[in-house]
Amino acid sequence: MRAEPVEAVDMRDLSSRIRSIVVEFGRLAIAPEELTDQADLYAAGMTSHAGVNVLVALESELDLEFPDSMLKRGVFGSIASIRDAIERLSRDSVATGIAGCGRGIPSQSWPGVH
Repeated sequence: MRAEPVEAVDMRDLSSRIRSIVVEFGRLAIAPEELTDQADLYAAGMTSHAGVNVLVALESELDLEFPDSMLKRGVFGSIASIRDAIERLSRDSVATGIAGCGRGIPSQSWPGVH
């Protein structure tokens, strides 16, 4: 079940949607209730492989693709940094009128694999 695209997402709800995806796909070693928006997801047990799973789930759930410039460990390091990146994508797509900017992610650019 695909949800509404990021352009239609209420940004107040974005952190909770990201949190749900991180909890489901991030393979964290901490309990979900211990996860703050600023918590380091990699320190909490997320591996690079799980980070890729989170990235793919976010793209699917929010109908977006992260451009190459955002495929960095730091972008996917916390719920807050993921939210900031998605908000930038949303602003950029509204400003340019292009939905889903950043299509075509090369496999060598996955987060945490640098």
